[in-house]
Amino acid sequence: MLSKKTVKIGSEEYEVREVTIAQMLPILPKFGTDEQQQAQVELLKACVYKDGELLGDKIDSLGIKSFMLLTPAVLEVCGMSGE
Repeated sequence: MLSKKTVKIGSEEYEVREVTIAQMLPILPKFGTDEQQQAQVELLKACVYKDGELLGDKIDSLGIKSFMLLTPAVLEVCGMSGE
């Protein structure tokens, strides 16, 4: 069973869903390198849903506040938060 978490930002509600191994393998090597920020964006594109639909490239049009609030939830759901 994959993990998921709801994140509310203002009046918007997002669902963060854990990715599969197949989804994570292309992204994982970028963590811990100078591509880490891009890896976080790619991970958000693979994990964040709104109204049941994956946001994907629509992540790029979110405000930085949303990015900053969604990133810790994505890392937590994917087991990368250090907790």
